[in-house]
Amino acid sequence: MEKNSNPGSTSTNSRASRIDLVCHYQFNKKSSQISFLSVDNKSGVTSINPELGFSSKDHIKILSSCYGFILLTSKTKKNQLNFHVFNPLANQIFTLPQPSFARKIVRSGLVASHMHHHHFQVVLVHISSGSALEFGIFSSETGEWKTHTPGDLFSPVPVKQLFPEPPVPSLYSNGSIHWEVLQHLLVYNVKTGHCQFIKLPDVSEDGHRHKPSTRVFKRCLWESEGRVRYCYTDNEGIHTWYLLNEEDVDFHIKYHNIDAEKFKWALSDSLSHQTFQGLSRNWKPQDIAPFAYNEASQKMFLQLPGSVISYNTKSGVLEEVFTFKIQGKKYNCSFFPFVYCGQGKLQYVDEKSEAKVEIELPVKEVGGFLSF
Repeated sequence: MEKNSNPGSTSTNSRASRIDLVCHYQFNKKSSQISFLSVDNKSGVTSINPELGFSSKDHIKILSSCYGFILLTSKTKKNQLNFHVFNPLANQIFTLPQPSFARKIVRSGLVASHMHHHHFQVVLVHISSGSALEFGIFSSETGEWKTHTPGDLFSPVPVKQLFPEPPVPSLYSNGSIHWEVLQHLLVYNVKTGHCQFIKLPDVSEDGHRHKPSTRVFKRCLWESEGRVRYCYTDNEGIHTWYLLNEEDVDFHIKYHNIDAEKFKWALSDSLSHQTFQGLSRNWKPQDIAPFAYNEASQKMFLQLPGSVISYNTKSGVLEEVFTFKIQGKKYNCSFFPFVYCGQGKLQYVDEKSEAKVEIELPVKEVGGFLSF
């Protein structure tokens, strides 16, 4: 594993994207491990890629991923927050310089392109001294930070009240970063700097609003068919909505007489928890965590205690992808999607593995050790 101040570059003969899984372990808030798992779309075989991943004696967090890069954060002994961008294909870690703004950072996002593998941007959302939202943007091309204060942003509530919940990994889609913020979607266009808040859907499948007692548990964002998807679990099941684009809105206005200012989402899928009753492991509604969608296989991935399952949104087939041992509560295990382009050495399939397999997590031997 090489630690380098150069973001590195990769080359590929294909621009087609695929999704693999990243397993992130945090041990007693003192050390961490990141491992990469390849899921073969045809055979269903899941394998741990032995060439990638690393362990660290530092407590690190995965914030988001975008086209071959992963955004990480760590804290120094003086409790200073550092940001890092990991390029698995080049086995490189790029540590960002400390930004000049020393204000409260409330959200972070990563921008990369499937066409330009050499560069990335990191966008930090923070609160200014005047209680306004500001954006700090780091570019790997310039190696510098710049700040942007949107003048046209209307906040639904006072800014300091916007960020009570733990952040959901951001999504970069259609030229904009998307964050979930207090029942709203905060959208920031990287090129134009335009920002807006879009209210998240709060209507159930039958058209009635959720009861006040209905609690949302796990949430995530992904892109499919060029649209932003918002998925969440509650007491009733798992619900996926897609954000309407201009063509969608025009269609609904024309044929359904819909108010374009209020009609922003459409329900894509809604699964009752009874769908998952056939699984052998014990679980509760709050235990189900959707975290990724693979457009090639049309599968939604969900984490349960001790297992990862997939649900084919077209065929309705539910499968257990793999299981892993739970060895107590001394660590936190989470899974994330990793989107990249082409084949590369990330695409790894162990031909000796079986389709139904128990994965050995955490990995005893990984690609290397890093100190932040």
